[in-house]
Amino acid sequence: MIRATFKALCLILGFLIGRAAQVEAQTIDQLCKVPKGCKPIYEGDYLSYFDTVRHVPSVVWYSSTSSQLKLDLPLQRKSNYPAVDELPMIPGNAYSKTGYDHGHLAPARDFKYEIKAYQASNAMANISPQHPCFNQRGWCYLETSIRNLVESHPRAQVFVGTGSHFIPGVETRDTICLKNGVTIAVPDQFYKVVWLHFPEASDDMLIAFLVDHLPVANEDIVAKQITVDSLEKITGIDFFDIMPNAWEREKESILYPIPLDERSDCGSKTCLSVMKGRIDPHKRAEKRCRTAGR
Repeated sequence: MIRATFKALCLILGFLIGRAAQVEAQTIDQLCKVPKGCKPIYEGDYLSYFDTVRHVPSVVWYSSTSSQLKLDLPLQRKSNYPAVDELPMIPGNAYSKTGYDHGHLAPARDFKYEIKAYQASNAMANISPQHPCFNQRGWCYLETSIRNLVESHPRAQVFVGTGSHFIPGVETRDTICLKNGVTIAVPDQFYKVVWLHFPEASDDMLIAFLVDHLPVANEDIVAKQITVDSLEKITGIDFFDIMPNAWEREKESILYPIPLDERSDCGSKTCLSVMKGRIDPHKRAEKRCRTAGR
């Protein structure tokens, strides 16, 4: 039922701009383009395309509305991060003792409209290793700002893709080696692409951010916004290729500034306070690989 619901929401993208008739039903794989070699996993109210080589989510898509976010039920995560049946090689404690956070690609806060959706958002299909000074500061600030943007547009159906990016040509990067022999590559960058889809499709807005996976402060996030066209060139993903070329050329080339909201859900954390009592991921002893990952 949940899978069908998400697919139905994604099919909203099947309306062509400027045409009287809607297109024939498209599969979610056509709507949410991802690199080859990724396994689609429907988990709760999101779709994760999992990189089966690097063993992290490549991109996670979900739908959001103002009314959903305003429910904001008082839900709490269970103590663990649930493993996923389709990913038996990735345990729920994969990043423990590494210094990395179990970082959500689709923010758990965005699923607090329903308990099953919220609990599923904590599953490993939606989790990637993220540096605490990245995840709990600037990245969290960006997530809050996007959430507030969605809340401020009650007429919009919003589609959000959050992905990990590996810069081509990087010969060495940090990797996490599990006891079962699985090697997890730590992403070089993370991105967000947001489609605000309105009843009047000419009002649609596309928003994109690409952030280096390094400690990042709230005030530095504004400089990380880029056009969707630029993000496509960097990642090699044509995110909205089902839409007419004219629509893509117009919408993907515009930089729509969004208000970066000071009402951050993350508090006024410093990197020093975030890392207090924690292991520096790059100085850890646990789960360190003997050879460089790809």
